[in-house]
Parts: sequence; structure tokens; C-alpha cells
Amino acid sequence: VEINDSGNVVIAWDAPTTGDAATGYEIFWGETSGSLTSLGTISATTVEITNIEYSTTYYWMIVPENVGGSATGCTEWSFTSEEAPPPPSNDDCDGAISLTVNSDYSCAVVTAGTTLGATASSQSDDVTGTPNTDVWFSFVATETSHKVTITDVVNQGGGTSTSTDMGMGVYDASGGCDGLVFVDDSDPNTLDLTGLTVSNTYLVRVYGWFDSVQQNNFNI
Repeated sequence: VEINDSGNVVIAWDAPTTGDAATGYEIFWGETSGSLTSLGTISATTVEITNIEYSTTYYWMIVPENVGGSATGCTEWSFTSEEAPPPPSNDDCDGAISLTVNSDYSCAVVTAGTTLGATASSQSDDVTGTPNTDVWFSFVATETSHKVTITDVVNQGGGTSTSTDMGMGVYDASGGCDGLVFVDDSDPNTLDLTGLTVSNTYLVRVYGWFDSVQQNNFNI
């Protein structure tokens, strides 16, 4: 058993060397010992299982089959997935990381971010996609128009999705984290903002767009 780069469980086994040759293998899987669910029958001697949660014990059993029926007395195995990583420092609105406002759109100065270990915030889900792994950044407007860009997105595995599709929302933070005023959002990784108030502080909420858990590193 191993965890691959996508955070999925890969189980491999040897074909039986005694008795009749196996024509297939029924895979049983679950979180409760002695009460496993069949995932179906395959002909290969390896299987990949997705949607693995952190800090969870899983049980499985491989049952060889042939034209005469299925094996009996097969062993149930188990493993416990790794603990969840700690959330990033800007997991919540009040921990927003300050961004450098570049003097032009070449954006020579970027800030690194990650959704690894991030959790959903208490703020309303009022943006495109599902902000269940949102992290927060802030900037002070120096012009009435600004461009926010997310680049270099790399999935870190360990979640329930390998997608690198990101979403973002921008808020006027003059009223603090409990009084955010929605400004704009974007699923594409570039957002052109207009109508901003110079010297106001704005918050950028960045997250994996899907409702799955996307653990991505990125620059903003």
C-alpha cells in the first residue's frame, strides 16, 4: 500500500500461486471493520482509491475469484491516513497577508501562497465556486484600478482533487472582517478591478474553485 503524488491510495498484491488461477479480484473497502462495501471486480493486481480523508482509518480486503466461485477466509487489512497539515497563517480573514502593489502590470514582486491545510472561513459564500479552502491577502489601493493575478499554481496532492483551477473574490475591508463589502470575483486567474477607492484596504480571498479539496501552491 502506498500514497501516490495525487494523494490517492494504491494497493497492489500478488496473484495466488496455489490452487486455481484467479480470473478477477473483488475489492472491498470501508471505514468500519467487518462492514466493507464492494467496489467491484477487476482483473488487474493493483487498484487506486480516491477521496482519502486525513486522520482516517480505512479497511480493505481483496477476494480472488475464478470460474468456480470466490475465495473464502481472506484477510482484512487496514491503515490510517496521515494527520491533516496545519492551516496556513492566513486561513482566516483577520490573518490576511499584505501584498506588494507593483508599479506596473509586469508584477515583478509576487507573494507565495498555499491552500494546503486551509479551511472554510466564516464569511459568506458569495463568490464564484466553493471557497472551502480559502486563504486571505490584503492590499491598499494606490489607484482606482488594479489587476490581481494568480500564477504558478501547483497541486500538492493529499486533497480530494488534483485540479489547479483557482477562484478569487475581492472585498472592501473598510468595515473589517465582519463588515466586508463584495467588490468582484473571478474564476480565471486574472481579475481587473475598477472603481476602487484610493487608500482603502481591500481583501483578496483565494481558494480552489471546486467543492473538492484542492491543495495548491501559487503566487499572487
